[in-house]
Amino acid sequence: MLNTFVLNFMLMDDVFKIYIDRLKTKDLEDFETKVEPSFLMINENDLIFSKQIDVKGKAYLAQNDLIIDLNAKAYYNMPCTICSNMTESFLTIEHFIKAVPISSIKGAVFDFSSILRDEILLQLPQFIECNSGNCSQRTEINQYLKKDKEKYFPFQDIEL
Repeated sequence: MLNTFVLNFMLMDDVFKIYIDRLKTKDLEDFETKVEPSFLMINENDLIFSKQIDVKGKAYLAQNDLIIDLNAKAYYNMPCTICSNMTESFLTIEHFIKAVPISSIKGAVFDFSSILRDEILLQLPQFIECNSGNCSQRTEINQYLKKDKEKYFPFQDIEL
């Protein structure tokens, strides 16, 4: 008998599969689901995905390619760059389109979890600031930041 973790992992893994044979009989396959962030395989203290990830998309065949159009919304926690308090924010990915040659898909089943994972991680910002960019401790560090009184524009005299 399978334990609950293995069964849940197997069911979650099936969410990411697109069956090529099914697409041959219909024009478009729409999918919409919520997945646990564990598929991202992130084990960091400074990056925590706090809620299920909303995934919507469609898949279709175009000549010799599988086309996947993905939308996703993920909530994550990162430390504020000013005060270091954990701050929740969200990331929205709209119309991430990937073309995959059908000849490269083994067994006529394509698992898009890795391309979704890569896109989510690539879209994460390097820095985040709490209170929508207005950290209350910003005034304390302003004294250490460089203040530019005069800006230099090296190409301002060029005529086009």
